[in-house]
Amino acid sequence: MLFRSDSPYQGLDHIGLKVADIDAAVAELKAKGVKFTMEPTTIRPGTRIAFLRAPENVSIELLQRG
Repeated sequence: MLFRSDSPYQGLDHIGLKVADIDAAVAELKAKGVKFTMEPTTIRPGTRIAFLRAPENVSIELLQRG
């Protein structure tokens, strides 16, 4: 169980998962009804990220490096 309070901060804020193909991962998750808070974005050459919201307001980051 996660315990989180926005003020003062306690608990898990976000986790990151490395994926081989972020576009395929996002498409598969969207097909299952997952809502994204940030669509796949290139943050620097060779690095793309996307974010989705999980239970307990935890943010999950998908990361593709290549």
